[in-house]
Amino acid sequence: MSSYQDVLSLAQRLSPNEQIQLIEALTTLIHQPVEVEGSDELFSVAEIAESEATLQNYWKGCDRGLSAADLKQKIMVGLEVSEHEVVDYETVARLHTCGSS
Repeated sequence: MSSYQDVLSLAQRLSPNEQIQLIEALTTLIHQPVEVEGSDELFSVAEIAESEATLQNYWKGCDRGLSAADLKQKIMVGLEVSEHEVVDYETVARLHTCGSS
C-alpha cells in the first residue's frame, strides 16, 4: 500500500475536476458507518478518529475528562459542561503544554 506522501503526490497531479471528485469520494468513504467488533453499533470513520484523538489527549494528560459530579450533572440535567470551567495554575500549565484545541 502506498504511503500518505505517495498518495498526496498523485492527488496533486490530478486536474482540478479530478481533485474535486477525489474529495467527494473520500468524504463519502469517511462518512460510511463502520461496525464496531463485539457491538451492533455503527460509527463513522470520523467519529472513531475523534474518539481516538480524545483518548490520546487523555493519556497524555491534556484532557482529564469529566469529574463524577460533572458527569452526573451532564447526564441528569442535560447541561453541557465546559471542559475548562475551573482555571487554576495546573490547568493553565496543561493547556499551554497541550494546546487549547
